Amino acid sequence: GSCWAVGVALESVRRKGPIDMSPEGGVWAVGRYKEKFQALTSPTLTPLLPSMVPRRVRVCLDYAEGQVTFVNADNEAAIF
Repeated sequence: GSCWAVGVALESVRRKGPIDMSPEGGVWAVGRYKEKFQALTSPTLTPLLPSMVPRRVRVCLDYAEGQVTFVNADNEAAIF
């Protein structure tokens, strides 16, 4: 199966070495790993429904509100 992740990170997040892939670490992302679709949250990952696995993901950033939303780009359904 395929493994992937997509999201946004604060400018202050290190670009080399280990990264804390969670909102607390300044990263907001969703991804698929080992056939599991999940939001990369902390302290544990947030499982997302397998039926929600998108072909394309739209990442919507509302900088003024400090919000990140992930949307299925094919049908506009909210993912997380």
